[in-house]
Amino acid sequence: MTMTNSSNSSTTQELRRRTGMTSGTPVNDVNVDETESLSSKYYLGKGLSAPSMLKASPSHTGPVLKLHVPIFYTLLPAFLQRFLSYCFQSSSSRNKQSCWLTPSWKPRYLIQLGSYLYKFNDESSQAPKGSPLFVQELEVYLMDDLADVQGIDDYHSLAPTSKTDNTNYTYICVATLRKRHYYAVPSNEEAHVWVNTLWQARQEAITRTMGHAKHLPPYRYQYFDELAESLVQSKHRIRRKMQESTLREMELTTVGCMGGGSTGGPMPRGIYG
Repeated sequence: MTMTNSSNSSTTQELRRRTGMTSGTPVNDVNVDETESLSSKYYLGKGLSAPSMLKASPSHTGPVLKLHVPIFYTLLPAFLQRFLSYCFQSSSSRNKQSCWLTPSWKPRYLIQLGSYLYKFNDESSQAPKGSPLFVQELEVYLMDDLADVQGIDDYHSLAPTSKTDNTNYTYICVATLRKRHYYAVPSNEEAHVWVNTLWQARQEAITRTMGHAKHLPPYRYQYFDELAESLVQSKHRIRRKMQESTLREMELTTVGCMGGGSTGGPMPRGIYG
């Protein structure tokens, strides 16, 4: 009985340390449900807040603009893309209505820490946007203009402009195996810093993977890397289950149509039919 209480106490203290709970909280106040809740938050990557990362001395941080392109927009012919861009170019409701119709720029805050690149809404966000990007799998390069954006023919209308912003943006592309991410940074010098930082982080990650690293990364980097890997795996499982669910629905729909279920035809008969 004494060994069980000691084990529960050590587990509770470890959860408090990871979730920021004070040591003055009585042990008896943390019941089983609360412990499971704290544990699930840890494994879902909820400890990846921007303020905590900023305290961990990241390699580089800064505000950027991220290009969001609706999927259906990339399927339109060039003249329809130009028509939509013209309709919303001078509209006061551009940000509200065109965000799902035409490409738009959304403010983001990037943090490069350890083996991952994190995307946040701002520097006070409590969780990253989307999955952290594993730097070892990234390809990063500068862009002279937006002509290389995939699926966009009318790239001249993509430049981030506003009545109060006269910034001369420089564009960078962060490419993964699945997707390309386009960012606008406020200066050419800042763009070069991001490219060099991500390239160096990628080389260091490859060196560690091959076992040739001369120095181990700080413990705080390893802690955030574990949280990021857990978050990536969780999102991957969710994406896979959604794909499997969609595939099952398509199969059921196909079987129903072949069996005449949607048209009132005869149902397939068994061996006793």
